[in-house]
Amino acid sequence: MSVQALQSTLQKMYKIHKSLYDLGTKKTDIVKKGDIKALDTLLKDEQKHVAAIRTLDEERKKQVYKMVSGHTIAGSEPTVTDCIDIAAGDDKQQLIHIQSQLTQIINELKQQNELNQQLLYQSLQFVNISLDMLLPQPEVFNYEKPAMSEGPQPSRSLFDSKA
Repeated sequence: MSVQALQSTLQKMYKIHKSLYDLGTKKTDIVKKGDIKALDTLLKDEQKHVAAIRTLDEERKKQVYKMVSGHTIAGSEPTVTDCIDIAAGDDKQQLIHIQSQLTQIINELKQQNELNQQLLYQSLQFVNISLDMLLPQPEVFNYEKPAMSEGPQPSRSLFDSKA
């Protein structure tokens, strides 16, 4: 029974990661267009997806602990790979298939996020360059001695003059 529960959880995780990937591709188009309102809405949707993934990941951990209890595992924390080693027959093949699907979509999501990060960085660079060109730069940031006008003048202060 725990194998089916784990498979179900992994399938849900795959669907949410796939949906998050689709949001990532939409984000690429939105960043290219420069639509800030749509980007804000999309980021809120992404946050909901990430929260759902966290919840499902906690559920996955509980199911993995149940499945490997009483068995020896290689690391300190049990993984889906440990469950695959324990499972037999058709359950094992299904777990392998779901794990490979989930790994593939996570890698695609990672690549999409890296692309979006690069696009956002380039957009910020463009904005900064545009602002630098439009805003005048101050002449001097610190105190300088006034320039001498038409030849040297004796440097006398007001206190050195005769009364």
